[in-house]
Amino acid sequence: MTAIVAVGTSIPEFIATNEHVISLALECSKGRYAGSLDELERDLRSFLRKAGSIERRWRSGFSKPSEHIFEAWENCRSMIDGALVKKIGVLIYCGIDRGIAEPSHASLLASKFGLYGAVVGAAPE
Repeated sequence: MTAIVAVGTSIPEFIATNEHVISLALECSKGRYAGSLDELERDLRSFLRKAGSIERRWRSGFSKPSEHIFEAWENCRSMIDGALVKKIGVLIYCGIDRGIAEPSHASLLASKFGLYGAVVGAAPE
């Protein structure tokens, strides 16, 4: 019987509010955007409100994506008996980093974690 016995996650530390996103867009648009900054701000607020966004988590410049991957792995591994780690049959990686075409991330991570017999996959991003 196939079962999910553990899931590991790592949530980035920086909370970017809608106000932060809008301020970044406006600051970066000064002197570059041909339209009205007031209209841009109005449109951004409208879009974020309609999308239902309030805040999102962003990785700060002080952490690396690999640190989050390894933290998620350790969180997952800590939930299962050490002997069962070698019996893991599937590794699914889900992330927003497009550094390597999928499912290569899962393949590289399975190798890094010693899961040589595991089937690897990637969740759509």
